[in-house]
Amino acid sequence: MREYLWRGSIAMVLLLGLTLTGCDDSDDDDDVAAAATVDVTGNWNVTVTGEEGLTAVMSLTQSGNAVTGTFTVPGMDGSLSMSGTVSGNTLRLTMVTDIDDNASVTLNGTVTDNTISGTWTDNGGDSGTWSATKQ
Repeated sequence: MREYLWRGSIAMVLLLGLTLTGCDDSDDDDDVAAAATVDVTGNWNVTVTGEEGLTAVMSLTQSGNAVTGTFTVPGMDGSLSMSGTVSGNTLRLTMVTDIDDNASVTLNGTVTDNTISGTWTDNGGDSGTWSATKQ
């Protein structure tokens, strides 16, 4: 009986060890954002296309992969706050408006030198393209 319990205990220890080894994600980089290879800090002249195109100025500040900023449309009172991330040379920003029941807009873009180009979508199903040039 003792031998049976001892073998069962060894089997449980081995099984637990294998299970815990499988939980080690030190080699799993899938969940870690790539380091930013660009710095988007500064003011950008933006052109947005879609159902209603517009021009704007985007002011961004980057700290590591985190980006915050404002989006200002000429003739509009105030500006919209933006936040997002940079991973490699890919920028993703989101802003929420207090117009139209807190519509959110997501900008995805690729940064190349002093330009950004990409697509935008909103939570109402509209989408289009956008581009920006650093001032």
